[in-house]
Order: sequence, then structure tokens, then C-alpha cells
Amino acid sequence: MLKTLTLQPLKHLKHLWMVLACAGFLMMSNPSQAQFGLILQVGGNSSQWINNPDDVETAARVGYLFGGSFFLGDSWFLMPGVFWGNQSTRVDLGNGEEDNVNRRVLQIPIVGGYRFFHNTPIFSLRPYTGPVLDFQTSVGDNDLGFDKGDFKDLVWQWRVGVGADIFNFTVDLAYDFGISDLLDDGNVSNQTFNLLIGFRLISPN
Repeated sequence: MLKTLTLQPLKHLKHLWMVLACAGFLMMSNPSQAQFGLILQVGGNSSQWINNPDDVETAARVGYLFGGSFFLGDSWFLMPGVFWGNQSTRVDLGNGEEDNVNRRVLQIPIVGGYRFFHNTPIFSLRPYTGPVLDFQTSVGDNDLGFDKGDFKDLVWQWRVGVGADIFNFTVDLAYDFGISDLLDDGNVSNQTFNLLIGFRLISPN
């Protein structure tokens, strides 16, 4: 199934957006649930490859991401977003060659969850989960010879996270783990920790 998702990303991306549109319509069709928000976010990440061959070692390095998220719902919510970022990993091939491999990604998370304390404008808590689509756009120069052709064009990840809203400011901590292969050759996948700080341009309250 994962192989099918990787080979046909556009088809399944279309299906995801259909589900997103239907869910958003159902939420917005109920006046008591008709809440909409827009959040601008910026932050850092820590990315590491896992399931490596025995002679290959990797270590997480710090990267960045920035973008925005839409908020649909009230207590139960849907939160799709679009982000641009860099994911960096230190790779040691075991033969004396090692370097940082920097991947630029266009990231589309589509998460949903429940917002606690949503009736107060001062503070709310948002645990959430959902799929993340990482489109690999480019790979930085490195001494190991990795380039964009070594990576899947689309990498699927699953996100588990929690966010806190304090007045119009937001803080999110999320963990992404790979549910499809990162490289074209091999079973290497990716895991990433994300820390985001945001500001609500439009508040759902």
C-alpha cells in the first residue's frame, strides 16, 4: 500500500483534499461549529534518518520551517497547513565519509484533534494527529554525493502533536514519523521533531 501511495502521489493528494473539503463543509455547515482561524508559524526541527544499513550512522541536525495553518471547527477541529523548510541530517557512511545532508521540503500537514478550554480566549490546548506530505524540492551540496534523484519526490509521514493557544499566540510541539521510504533505494525512513511559534491573524474565538 505504501508503495502505491509513493508511486501515485497526485492521485492520493487529490483524495486527501476531497476529504479535507468535505470535512470542512460539514463543520462550517453547523452554525454552532462555524469557526475559522488563520495562523502564521515559524520554528525549528530536528530530523534523523532511521532503518539505516548496518554500516551507516545518522544523527539529527537542526533545520527550520515557516508557513501557516488554517483552523476549521470549534472543539473538534481540522487544521491543514502549508510550510516551507529545511531538514538536516548528519550521515556517516562508515568508510570515513560523513557530511550533513540538507533537504528542502514543501510540507502539507492535514491534522485534526480536540481543543480543550476552547470557550476561553485566554488559553486552550490542542492535541492532534494526522498525515503529513513532504514534497522533496531540492538537496543541498554535500560531500557524500546525495542529490534530489536519490530521494522520493513525495514522502508520507504521520504527525502526533500538541499545541497551546495563549491569547493570539500559539506554541506547537509535534513528532513526525515516516510511513513511506525516504530514499529511492533502501528502506530508510525519516523522523522529525518540530517546534513552532505562531500568531493568529484570524482567531476562531
